[in-house]
Amino acid sequence: KGVVQVLIEHPATVANFRATREQVFAANGWSPDSPMARAFERRLLQPEATGWFGLANVFASVAAGTLAAFATLALGAWRTSRATRPAPVSSADTGALRPPLPLLLVGVVLASGALVLAGSKGGYAAAALGLACGLLALFAFPRAPRLARLAPWLGLAAIALPLLAVVARGLIGERLGELSLLFRWFYAQGAARIIADNPLAGVGPDGFKQAYTVAKPPISPEDVSSPHSILLDLLATLGAGGLALCVLIVALAWRVGRALSADDRAG
Repeated sequence: KGVVQVLIEHPATVANFRATREQVFAANGWSPDSPMARAFERRLLQPEATGWFGLANVFASVAAGTLAAFATLALGAWRTSRATRPAPVSSADTGALRPPLPLLLVGVVLASGALVLAGSKGGYAAAALGLACGLLALFAFPRAPRLARLAPWLGLAAIALPLLAVVARGLIGERLGELSLLFRWFYAQGAARIIADNPLAGVGPDGFKQAYTVAKPPISPEDVSSPHSILLDLLATLGAGGLALCVLIVALAWRVGRALSADDRAG
């Protein structure tokens, strides 16, 4: 799906837009040099794979997680195949224990291609973080038990660090030319106002876009249907139910972090 979007659908969309550019802007009430028109054109000209998710960042996050998982498993399988093993009990046991390294490498290649097609900076950062966690689990934690005590916090860090990066970028303001994280700061501010106004029931799964047009900062040039954060999305759209899901996600992240520790896997 991502390949079709980038190589077939996107060129056709761009060609159609260029042929009807003035009409598109007029239909939306934009002048060609307005901030809304420039933002729309900039996003439309970017070739991004979104799959069936509708958002390149979500597609990239799935690709990044898949890449980190396959790469870590492939590295572990390669290390196991290089290690000296005791004689197997039977040929059947040998077949069961043989790691499917070629299949894992195919997964690495496909996930890497999907990540590149998405072109998301957040996806690249997520892949790097996931690979770092895999390397820690394979090489650092087994040799350093004290360091392994930090493993549970890695799951929470994977959630907290991107949010902190958005907050830090928002505090810097417009002094930098980078816009992606700055716009996410706008989305987060709007989501926070929506959550404060609808703490129990939220605005519903399809109500964020309409609510954001009212709650967004005045300088935000976009109207979006998602705050680009699953936690803020759940809280804004589902209220108390979203809070319960957020607690579950955080608990699962903690448990996954613990699973990176050799001591936890042994137990």
